[in-house]
Amino acid sequence: MSAALTIGDFAQGFVAKLVEFGETAIHPKAPEDRIALRRVIDALEHELRNIHRDGSPEEAEWYRILVVLRNELKPSNSGAFDSFETALRNLQLSFTSCPNPFYEEIAFSVTKRYASAVFNEYPDRERHLIERAARAFVEARRSVQV
Repeated sequence: MSAALTIGDFAQGFVAKLVEFGETAIHPKAPEDRIALRRVIDALEHELRNIHRDGSPEEAEWYRILVVLRNELKPSNSGAFDSFETALRNLQLSFTSCPNPFYEEIAFSVTKRYASAVFNEYPDRERHLIERAARAFVEARRSVQV
C-alpha cells in the first residue's frame, strides 16, 4: 500500500475485511447500512482521539491521514454517504459489482481467499484500523437487523 492511506485504499481494505467476515454486499441507502456506515466514521474518530501525539513526524502524519480520511468518508449535509459509496463503486471490476449506479446493492465480487491475501498486504497500522472499522460496521448492521 502507499505511504498515505487514501479513500480508495481504505475502501478496498474495508471490502476485503467485510468479505472475510462473510458479508456479500452493502446497501448504502438501507437504514441498517447507513447506521453501520456511521459506526465506521465513529471508529475513525475513536482512533483520532486515541492517537498519542508525541510530536513525532510519524504520529503527525498518521493523524493527518486519519483526519483527511474521516472527512472524505463522513456523510454529506443530506446525511448520505456519497463519498463512501463512490469509493465502494470505484472498486468495480476488482472488488465490487455494481453495473448500474442506481442499483441499491454494491455486491462484493471476490473470494474470501483473495480478500484475505489483499488485506494482509496492508501495513499493520492500516490493517488494524480497517479491521476495527469493518468490525464496527458488521456489529452495527447485525444489531439493527435483529
